[in-house]
Amino acid sequence: EEKKASRMHLLGKVTSYKRKKMKPQIGWLSFNRQMKALDVYSLPGDQRSTAYLPNRDGVTYLVEAATRDQYRFFSYWCPDSQEGPEAERMEKITELGREEFRFPVVFVCEPD
Repeated sequence: EEKKASRMHLLGKVTSYKRKKMKPQIGWLSFNRQMKALDVYSLPGDQRSTAYLPNRDGVTYLVEAATRDQYRFFSYWCPDSQEGPEAERMEKITELGREEFRFPVVFVCEPD
């Protein structure tokens, strides 16, 4: 279903979007357990990370995670170009999402 959007998005003006109902291949229960094990609910956004390297070209992931009791929205810039345990966790989170929802890899960041 394609709809026109008139609101501003974080990255610019959204002119249209498609909505598609999806589910992870391993099922929601297993997927949620794996995401919780990766600590998606407490992982700091990239700018709060201890090893954040700003001002580089790359991909920013926008992450939205929710349970009945909490909600999080944060961004993480190019985790495979960052260093440290937080970047490694974020990279595993993005890999899990790509694998389970079959998201294509459009761009891969290369460290300097």
